Amino acid sequence: MLGVAVLIYMVIALWAGGPQLLDTLEHFRLSVLPVIMLAVLANYALRFLKWQYYLSVVGVKLAWRESLLVFLAAFSMAITPGKVGELLKAQLVKQRTGAPRRRTVPIVLAERITDFLALLLLTGLGALTLPLPYRIEGYSTRGVLWIALLVPLALLAVLMSAPLCRSLIRASSRLPLVSRHAAKIAESHAALGPLISPGRLVAMTLLSTLSWGGECLAYYLVWDGLSAQMGPWQAAFIYAFSTIAGIVTPGGLGPTEGFLTLLPPALSGMVDKSQAFWAMGLIRAATLWFAVVLGLACLFYFARKYRIDEEELERPE
Repeated sequence: MLGVAVLIYMVIALWAGGPQLLDTLEHFRLSVLPVIMLAVLANYALRFLKWQYYLSVVGVKLAWRESLLVFLAAFSMAITPGKVGELLKAQLVKQRTGAPRRRTVPIVLAERITDFLALLLLTGLGALTLPLPYRIEGYSTRGVLWIALLVPLALLAVLMSAPLCRSLIRASSRLPLVSRHAAKIAESHAALGPLISPGRLVAMTLLSTLSWGGECLAYYLVWDGLSAQMGPWQAAFIYAFSTIAGIVTPGGLGPTEGFLTLLPPALSGMVDKSQAFWAMGLIRAATLWFAVVLGLACLFYFARKYRIDEEELERPE
């Protein structure tokens, strides 16, 4: 995956201006870097609080230092295909507490659900501030954006209604492509039940909105360091939308970089391609790549202090 990442950045660099990129970087104010990292760490801190809360909900007791180590070690799998990262997180908890993975994997699912809803909210709120035309092909632009903003709220309402979810699962079980997975979907929903009760789902989605807002702020500060014309809500829209677009690939490699580079010049006539490239590169270094390095360090420390049973990791429960 590292080779793929290098190739992606090389292609984007050539598109953005090649050798002239160094001229843009020379104007970056290094004094904003500590504040950018503080905003990123604020995201991690709030997400860790959510992780700790979910552990208490499922009745898993883990010392906060060990819990933090497990939480950060999972970052090492950010660019790993599949669900290896999720299995690792659950396995590390199992080794320290004996809690079966089926109790902790739903926590990871609940985290992803609330993160996704939060990113949708940030995308919708940011989009409402964009200087878009009043109408596009006869449709009210603001009306379309308000509808898009209501999507995460509708998803929240569906998830908070257990009877409605069960009815949807039963209905989807009649579909050819879903029928063979219906039992697993129902089992996963039952396991998620305590974690996505109405109060908890709303509270954790709001917490996730604050945490991901920290990374949106970090992205805005990158633009500020480049002395470029980019508003905070514009930055929030671009970052949140690009993060959602990256869900389809490990670590968002490819789609996230692409949208982070293409959207700024498209939405602002005061931003050029070289600035967009460095804004993308710097925020990805401060978020994705910093997280991977931090996760590898924590995983290495965990492996030295405790034993990681790879055979147990592959064995189904």
